[in-house]
Amino acid sequence: MAEDSGAQANRQPSDEELRYMYGVYQQQHSLISNTINMHMQDLQELNAAQKTLESSDTISNREILTNIGADFFMKSKLADAETVIVGIGSDYMVEKDIDSAKAFVAKKIEAKMNIVNQLGKNRKELEGAMVDIGYKLGQTAGRA
Repeated sequence: MAEDSGAQANRQPSDEELRYMYGVYQQQHSLISNTINMHMQDLQELNAAQKTLESSDTISNREILTNIGADFFMKSKLADAETVIVGIGSDYMVEKDIDSAKAFVAKKIEAKMNIVNQLGKNRKELEGAMVDIGYKLGQTAGRA
């Protein structure tokens, strides 16, 4: 019995198992790529918010476009450039002074970048595993 479990541990996966694993890895790769794209879109919005906060002293009492949702905008004048309302998650909003808002958006950008970097590492590992499987499939096809 101990010999059977040792033989199973050393057994090479069949071509069918390798193709299945390759398909699973492709799906995971696609999912990770889509997730990275979503986080990159979030980063674009965060960077735009950061840029706006950095220039908040120059937009006071000037006409600006305000996003009212779903890419609808209204012209408005900024009455108070000293504070902003910030969404902190779960539909909660808080009022922050400009410096606190700048620090908050910088932390959010850093957190998003960490997520994107980790996802990128995971995607590279999958790519390596897919190359290995492709190599193994190529070897078995050469023997046939």
